[in-house]
Amino acid sequence: MAAQMKDPILVTGGTGMIGYRLMRTLTKQGCHIRASYRRERSGSVPRFIHPLVTWIEGDLHDQKFCADLCTGIGTVFHCAALRRNIDEHRKNAERFMEENVSMSRTLIGAIAGERSMQQIVFISTANISPHASTADLLSGGDGYVAGKASAEILWQELAVSRSLPLLILRPVGVYGPDDRFAEDSNVIPSLMIKAETHTDELRLWGDGTQKRSFLFVEDLIRAIFHLLEHHVNGTQYIAPPEVVSVRELAEMIRDIVNPDLPIACDASKPAGQNIFQEFPTHPLLKNFPWTPLSEGLRRTYEDWRAKSE
Repeated sequence: MAAQMKDPILVTGGTGMIGYRLMRTLTKQGCHIRASYRRERSGSVPRFIHPLVTWIEGDLHDQKFCADLCTGIGTVFHCAALRRNIDEHRKNAERFMEENVSMSRTLIGAIAGERSMQQIVFISTANISPHASTADLLSGGDGYVAGKASAEILWQELAVSRSLPLLILRPVGVYGPDDRFAEDSNVIPSLMIKAETHTDELRLWGDGTQKRSFLFVEDLIRAIFHLLEHHVNGTQYIAPPEVVSVRELAEMIRDIVNPDLPIACDASKPAGQNIFQEFPTHPLLKNFPWTPLSEGLRRTYEDWRAKSE
């Protein structure tokens, strides 16, 4: 993989869970990385300090910053995103959509004139159904999903106009060590915090029957490089075969964190879609060694607790 990436690699969102692990893998391969950050400790992890990593502070909405950031870059991993939970995505849909589209639009403007560009990887979301139209996504009320869908179109237009290889990744719910642990974050870290701090009950959004699939962050990174090593591009879903209900997930987390805590459901809260979507995955991932959810949850919780002490 490193031999294919001779020019510097740009990683946005380097202080996030996915970007952090991407950089660790790339440096092990001897790659030189340019990484952006907005301000100190703005992400879920501190900056990864390594001789092969150059950090540049700035705003991905700023045209001049992105132009400087992208000069001489050969590969882009665009991981940066504004994301919270589905309630926030609906309450502030316009903000989440515009923020995520704006970052892609500005980066694309900077990349368009770069003759050294060889590969683009965009981290999108599996909440974009393979059967949904753009109109459906834009009218669905979830600003984060609408923003990702719109950004995909922008990246596809660039790839076609420049004949650039583009890998769009649509992973299911990514979790793992170094996630953003807060009650308004994604479902797994949010439930872990609630199970740790709530003494009366662990309350779920919806009736708990919603089926979900979750992706351990280390599996995502291995899957990305597995696809790149085989020159796979286009739009690819990353989804392990293991599926659980939200209540089953909560029980697994409760048993790890606080075994005596009762579980209750709040049907007044938004719960996302109730029908589980089967995701078409690349044949290369058919026999992929996915991390069992129970193991991934345990490793995530243990890492969080160790860093909290």
